[in-house]
Amino acid sequence: MKFAIDSGLTERAIRYGQSFAKPSRKTVRIARAKQGRRIFEADELRRIIDSATLPLRAMILLGINGGLGQSDIAGLPKTPIDYKGGWLDYPRPKTGIGRCVPMWPKTATALRE
Repeated sequence: MKFAIDSGLTERAIRYGQSFAKPSRKTVRIARAKQGRRIFEADELRRIIDSATLPLRAMILLGINGGLGQSDIAGLPKTPIDYKGGWLDYPRPKTGIGRCVPMWPKTATALRE
């Protein structure tokens, strides 16, 4: 709303009331606790991996094995992957913090393929 006003996209300030107020941290924690944990069980993950096509299988394994997210995987170059030693040495793109991940043989094989 502020951008629209500052950029002259609206003739007058937009009144949006209290419904846009950010909830407190406590409110967010309570809402998340009510939803329950969002986690896959081992057998569910095995079924997902086994049914995925090759590129997606490698991405899923990187996510599970190394905690890489969509953006991490999308921008992953080939150079940080050590197939012989089984390591992925890749800093987090957003923060630049280093990350060394020992890859499972299944992950390295999927990446190699």
